[in-house]
Amino acid sequence: MRLSTHLASVMAGLSAVSPGLLIPPVSSGPYGVGLKIKTLIDESRWDPYAPIDIPQKRRVLISTFAPVDTQENSCPHGEVNVPYMPPKTGDVFGRQAEAMGLPCGIFEDLQLKFCRLPDINRHQKHALKNGSKLPVVIFSPGRAVSRLMYSAMARSVASHGYIVMTVDHAYDASIIEYPDGTDTTGVVGEANKTVLEISAKVRSQDIMFVIDQIQDNVTTSEPFGLSQTGSVFVFGHSIGGATVVSTLFSDQRIHGVINLDGDMLGPVVKAGLGKPLFLIGRPHSRDQGPSWNETWDSQRGPGMMLQIDGITHQSFLDAPLLVSLRDVPEGSRDKVQAALGKINGRRMASLVIELTVGVLDTEKAPPERPTMDDDIANIVKDLTPVVEEAGEEGVIAVMHSAGGFIGSGALKGLTAKARKDAGKTGGVKKIIFIAASVAPEGFEQGPMEFFDYHESNGTQSCKDPRNLLYSDFSDEDANKWLPGLQHQADRGWATKLQYCGWREVPNVYIICNGDKILPDELQERFACLAGSEVVRIGAGHMVQLSETEKVADIIASHAD
Repeated sequence: MRLSTHLASVMAGLSAVSPGLLIPPVSSGPYGVGLKIKTLIDESRWDPYAPIDIPQKRRVLISTFAPVDTQENSCPHGEVNVPYMPPKTGDVFGRQAEAMGLPCGIFEDLQLKFCRLPDINRHQKHALKNGSKLPVVIFSPGRAVSRLMYSAMARSVASHGYIVMTVDHAYDASIIEYPDGTDTTGVVGEANKTVLEISAKVRSQDIMFVIDQIQDNVTTSEPFGLSQTGSVFVFGHSIGGATVVSTLFSDQRIHGVINLDGDMLGPVVKAGLGKPLFLIGRPHSRDQGPSWNETWDSQRGPGMMLQIDGITHQSFLDAPLLVSLRDVPEGSRDKVQAALGKINGRRMASLVIELTVGVLDTEKAPPERPTMDDDIANIVKDLTPVVEEAGEEGVIAVMHSAGGFIGSGALKGLTAKARKDAGKTGGVKKIIFIAASVAPEGFEQGPMEFFDYHESNGTQSCKDPRNLLYSDFSDEDANKWLPGLQHQADRGWATKLQYCGWREVPNVYIICNGDKILPDELQERFACLAGSEVVRIGAGHMVQLSETEKVADIIASHAD
């Protein structure tokens, strides 16, 4: 689909305004944003779309939007207004609009405000100070559409602390103007499946090449002064959405993907993904073609499928926001609504930005992968004042699942015996294990078959929580708890256990006879190892939720 044709029909219904119209920021974050446009040349590839008589190495033009320091103000070196489109690009879109009756040059007056970027040596000290490794988000546009038609969105996402790179794919967009004064026009052909699959493959190679340059610090060390970047996320619109999903399937360096109303192409449809996949589209996106359904059914990693009522395929461009800046003649409003949807343009822009930032914030990889030692240290930090406050009454420590060996490892110096030996009162006087893992000193948990491991962000998640965790729940109750599940750090159970509190503390073990995670016989072995008094309940692994009163009664009965 050539989105530029739809754009022209929308702009045809608008009236011209005075020069220098600033596009306002929408749903902005705390950081000012700088802009750098750069041409990257992939010397390893010949461009498959270049003229046969003028062979060219593949060029990839990117706009990089990066947050800058805000300790003093949002733009330490001042601000600069940048045209939304360069002259020829504006002319191409303008002529399309002119054919619909609108004066040529409709885009020439639009501007975006950015932070002025100083000399690199001066600017390095102003790189963002809340972490040297900023996440990178790479965007691939719709078919025949310039990357520039998503610049307002990219600027707002960057203001939340992300490096955003929008990519123009050579000979794909209607026109691409390069900083050296040259330009290319689109020649990718009609939108049949074969053409689209070839286009997506070439686009994916472009994205992977950009990631190569990021890892070599080519794209961010100058002019933003960022010597390191963090995890890479990709998102795209229309065929750009298909492109980034296929790229994630092929490139393990990518953490996750957002597909904005694009069909799925290639082997990912059947194979699915083990990484985060977020599908955001118009109503019936899932029903218009089988690719969303098939891919979603094969999805192994975390994800979300969301449909927004009242929008169209073109609603994900900046176009709705741009239209909201104009006075739309009453006679053109139906045409604008049919092309861009019923949602107010500023509101639509906010939806796209806030959804994108929300996904990125949720999936942001932690700077360091916590280990079991970190969890134990946090428990000690929280438990110590509880023990002190309880005084002579003492504390009962309740431990569930992996909390059995992690919590037990945190009791060093906090047991009633240890405190008595140190001339103190109180302490942990009893442990109650609930379907918990119990382990000796030196234990180190390895990979488990019922977990999916997500190397890109260092987390793990239960493969089938409905049947493994909530096996004894009704569908209604299970659906109430399932959305609250979170990924766990994959090294959270790593490192060797140094201490076992159960050796010093009397304990009770609640065996859950219907547990699908820890079979009965394994729980029996754990209870035997710890010398536990055993209580049995016919329930699954999450017994504290399914049989709350029974568990509470058992704990209360052992409080004395």
